[in-house]
Amino acid sequence: MRIFRGTGIDGLCGISYKREDGVIRPLLDIERCEIEEYCKDNNLPFCTDETNNENEYTRNKIRNELLPYLAENFNPDVVDSLSRLTETAKEDGEFLNSYAKRLYERLRSPLPSKKPVMLHIESLSMVSRSIASRVLRIAALDAVKGVKLEKKHIDDVFDLMTKETGTRISLPKGLVAEVQYGWLTFLDGEQKPKVLADEQFFFTEVSPGDTVYVQNIEKNISLRIENEKSYKCKINEQALDFDKLEGKHLFLRSRRDGDRMVCFSDGKTKKIKNILIDGKVPRGDRDKILLLATGDEILAIVGNRVSEKYKITNETERTLVIRYGDIDE
Repeated sequence: MRIFRGTGIDGLCGISYKREDGVIRPLLDIERCEIEEYCKDNNLPFCTDETNNENEYTRNKIRNELLPYLAENFNPDVVDSLSRLTETAKEDGEFLNSYAKRLYERLRSPLPSKKPVMLHIESLSMVSRSIASRVLRIAALDAVKGVKLEKKHIDDVFDLMTKETGTRISLPKGLVAEVQYGWLTFLDGEQKPKVLADEQFFFTEVSPGDTVYVQNIEKNISLRIENEKSYKCKINEQALDFDKLEGKHLFLRSRRDGDRMVCFSDGKTKKIKNILIDGKVPRGDRDKILLLATGDEILAIVGNRVSEKYKITNETERTLVIRYGDIDE
């Protein structure tokens, strides 16, 4: 039936052996004639649903008329062939979903708070449409439990991704998708969209060569790459091992409760809050501190300290320099 409706790989997988609620279907691969024969051989009474013979229902018409016709005129083993198709689709679907879930974790907002669900539009646009569609479905399900997006909904979301900030669309089960400063935000209808940059909270993606002016601290922060052998760190600069970043997306943002950074050579972390307290940073200045991060990992506290994991070593070849200073510097 799903083939006639234009289903994708997931639809070809058919009914699963085990549902999410724990219900198991152990007889999915057993044909009706085999079950009836077993019941007769073991004197087990069984009931037959009379409506199974009524071809007014599409499912019954396929079972009673179409499959016998296909078996007689095209392939005697049509049922086994369809079963193999289902199994192959299931294997492919499991791989694609696994890959999409890993990609989802990389593309979603790196903020410690997981709601609202946000995806980086530019990065998602670089992914094949097949995988991106799965990432969108995962994100939607993460935002609103039980929601299922059909192809027409996915097409609408792809179109939304090309629109300007503030544009939104309504999706099933009260789900709302909205564009916010380069991010695709999924809301449950009751949530208010989180603005990514205001007087209290700063958030932006950055790359080497960028200079960002941060209003609430009245400073420019810039990134550049230097050759480690010739670079000499200045008083208003910090340096990280650029090669260790392995092409990860970089974000400059305000700190959040629960943020941690590697501070010891054995990989142990410490709360950013405690690092600032130990460094005698005044309470009123702590919320103005910016972090350079990638995903949930903190690379540096701008103007304060660099993660132990990304410190310069004798093997460093390229250095990522963070420069911070007043407007007139």
